[in-house]
Amino acid sequence: MRKLWIVASLGGLGLWAQSSDTKAAVSALVKAGAGNARDEAVSTVWNSLVDELMSGGASQFLARRRADIRNGASSGAAGSTSTVLNPLLPAAFGFAFENGSAVRTVSGNTTTISVNPAGLICATRVGASAIGLREEGCQDYLRRWGISLTFDTSRGKNPTATSTLKALSDQFAEAAIRYEVVNQRKPGSARFKQALHDWTDKAKPAANSMNRLDIKLRPFHAELESKLKAKLDSFQGTNKSDDQKTAELLDVVREVKGKIPVADPDVSSVLTEAAANWRDLLKADDRAYNTFAHGWVATAEYSLERPDIATDAVGASVPQGTRPPSLHTARFVVSRGLMNYNLDFTLNFSSSWFDQKRPGMTSLWRDAQVAGDAKWRLRDIPDFGTPILSMAGLYMHLNQRPLGFAIPEFSGTKINEPGNIGVFQAKLELPTANAAVRIPISFTYANRTDLIKESDVRGQIGISLNLDSVFANPSK
Repeated sequence: MRKLWIVASLGGLGLWAQSSDTKAAVSALVKAGAGNARDEAVSTVWNSLVDELMSGGASQFLARRRADIRNGASSGAAGSTSTVLNPLLPAAFGFAFENGSAVRTVSGNTTTISVNPAGLICATRVGASAIGLREEGCQDYLRRWGISLTFDTSRGKNPTATSTLKALSDQFAEAAIRYEVVNQRKPGSARFKQALHDWTDKAKPAANSMNRLDIKLRPFHAELESKLKAKLDSFQGTNKSDDQKTAELLDVVREVKGKIPVADPDVSSVLTEAAANWRDLLKADDRAYNTFAHGWVATAEYSLERPDIATDAVGASVPQGTRPPSLHTARFVVSRGLMNYNLDFTLNFSSSWFDQKRPGMTSLWRDAQVAGDAKWRLRDIPDFGTPILSMAGLYMHLNQRPLGFAIPEFSGTKINEPGNIGVFQAKLELPTANAAVRIPISFTYANRTDLIKESDVRGQIGISLNLDSVFANPSK
């Protein structure tokens, strides 16, 4: 998607996504080196000053972060922070480490690698930023496919709950392949293009008024730049601390700001017009982004899960050291949000079946699941990203024994009974710098887990890396 001249005009004024914290901008100027670094820092100070004159309007435009990318393992893994899987895999590459299961009796640690093979190849050919933003123009069909691999790093340790389970050292736990059936959350969608057209109508007057404001304030801009650089030069050979330098530079900023005739009708009218047009642009931006973030997404997934335990001999049906049968799962994920709110809904529908019918099993079919969540994007944290709060529920019907055959005892409790599992989960995802790394923290209540009929309350925590945020970083 080509950048509009309006964006270049607004960006050229330095008012695009700038912070209104003038003191922080001056502190950065003190630490800036000579040459371009100092010039850019001086410009940032001026932008912050103008931002204050506009009552902080420009600072409201912050980089948005997606809440619909899946990095971690499925809810049935030994370690998972999610009962509901997000609809999209990373556009190129993602990594997650999680601890604490949602429905498994034996929790563990899992590492999940998510890859879009075509996206990785395209990122090296046509520009990583375009791929991270999911723009079209390179292997568009193949980029609808993604794979994930999950490894249970806790394998090799014998569960303490029973002597009849024997841990396996093979840590490969699950492989999944996913296909985007419908995706309205990319720049090429017709819905987003229409919202972008509406944004353009608001961006034109905003750009024009910003240009007029720049012309009005240009003498003060030049004076501030000259005096700041002179003051910086005067610090050479002195022993002043950074705090002292910052204080003196702030005095310069206040001096120049005091000279700007904001009460002059000729100046105040331009300021008022620029601020009003900017607020209209921000509202249009919110509408465009919500259209992008909350459109329909539907994905289909197939996964193969290898169980993490072997057993001692169980009667004549299970020889010693036999691994339980592997699980095949078909899953459909659909997501849609509310256009006028920072709220997104996701539903998961899945069914699992064993790859072998062992003695004592009634059929291959193991379970059916339905899960859903509501996600709220909270207030953006400047230079970090958007925290995500979610509430989720999961219902699972176990048609037969969880492992396919009976194990005599687990934690002193007779196990392997079919039945229904209900799970409630609250989760908060905390962003770090540029939102490339996120820390999900979740708390889960279940009426029972897969192996025993006892209620359970657990905490899960993880860390995930999504290279989309690095590739598509607007500051670059």
